[in-house]
Amino acid sequence: MGDPLVLEAGGVRATILPADGGRIGSLTVDGRELLVTGDPDLKRWGSYPMVPFAGRIREGRFSFRGASHQLPLGSPPHAIHGVVWDRPWRVDDARTLSIELDERWPYRGRVVQRLALDEHEMTFQLALESAEPMPATIGWHPWFRRVLEPGGRPVVVDFAADAMLVRDASGMPSGERTVPPPGPW
Repeated sequence: MGDPLVLEAGGVRATILPADGGRIGSLTVDGRELLVTGDPDLKRWGSYPMVPFAGRIREGRFSFRGASHQLPLGSPPHAIHGVVWDRPWRVDDARTLSIELDERWPYRGRVVQRLALDEHEMTFQLALESAEPMPATIGWHPWFRRVLEPGGRPVVVDFAADAMLVRDASGMPSGERTVPPPGPW
């Protein structure tokens, strides 16, 4: 399925791991690793594609166009993060990877990642191609490090949010909104 793809420009180096779910396994800027690397749990490191759904599907059940479907429960009691993050991807060329949706998803399709890095920008594109209509959301799940240097201070994310969704006992949004707790996040 392919050796790692390495993109380098200026002080940035991105290592993409086709065999580990097509994830960005390492992203360094000026020698600082930005991502969590090498956790034994594939869901907890790097930055991996979530296709054809991001997040969770309650109890793995959904309906589309009158048909009901049951998905495997990747994080019981729910389905989680799609069906491509845990399988090897094919290397199409030095900057492109692809994978076919498997039997865990009721619709056929192909996912393509196109990656580019130069001295001014990093561009990662993710596309889902299908000959038939299907419900879908796509995206990457990044695991950013909280501390970028040994002995350094934790990274703090600062933003202003007016509300957040309350999660029920199983971790799913209840539909209720609440005021976010004070940061830092």
